[in-house]
Amino acid sequence: MKSPLGLLRAVLTDFARLEPSVHGLDRDYSTIEARVKHEGFSFVAITLPTLGGSIDYGLSSGRFTCPLGFAKIKGGAIPRLFSGMLCDVFDSNTGLMLADPNVGAIKCLREVCYMFKKTLSDSDREDILDKDAKSSFWRTEAHVASAGYDAGRVRILQKVASFCCADLEKDPHGSRGRHGPGAVAEGYSPNQKWQALSNDLMSLDSSTYGFEGFAYLKSDGELKKTSLSC
Repeated sequence: MKSPLGLLRAVLTDFARLEPSVHGLDRDYSTIEARVKHEGFSFVAITLPTLGGSIDYGLSSGRFTCPLGFAKIKGGAIPRLFSGMLCDVFDSNTGLMLADPNVGAIKCLREVCYMFKKTLSDSDREDILDKDAKSSFWRTEAHVASAGYDAGRVRILQKVASFCCADLEKDPHGSRGRHGPGAVAEGYSPNQKWQALSNDLMSLDSSTYGFEGFAYLKSDGELKKTSLSC
């Protein structure tokens, strides 16, 4: 990984020489170095080309839209990474392309973003995307598991549940299931299938209803069968 980072460092040094008015390139390199250490080679081979695509689209449409995976400057429309060059091309607050964008900055941005785009084989790219997807999944799972509800929200949910479900009782007896009439197996048309299902349900007694599928709804002191299916 030292070779790509060394090449990027040299390229950014050239940018500083070619565009002396651009600031923050040392900070940009530090950001790239940290993200490569955390995300691996996919950052320069996949993520940076994504930023390059957003820049190209912004040039053609007249407005830059920051892609996912890049933190924006505070209150602005461009990412913190390469913000010193991007603000010479797009308005930092609105993302609109400037009337007289810095052509040199555009060339530098496209060069650094696309430098390693085609360095991965298809199998390498699939492995990286698969790894990233799994890592994202487990991060989301850990976040959901650690997130708790505050007491006030729990009380609100309890009140809503008690209001909506006050007259709904599950039948704890009977767990026998029954398949509905399959249109393929019996040769029913769609309308005939649902009519046959309705007839079957009307003919079943209370012990036939499984715990998961049906419930009894209190109404005027009587229990009436009702499906819980949504």
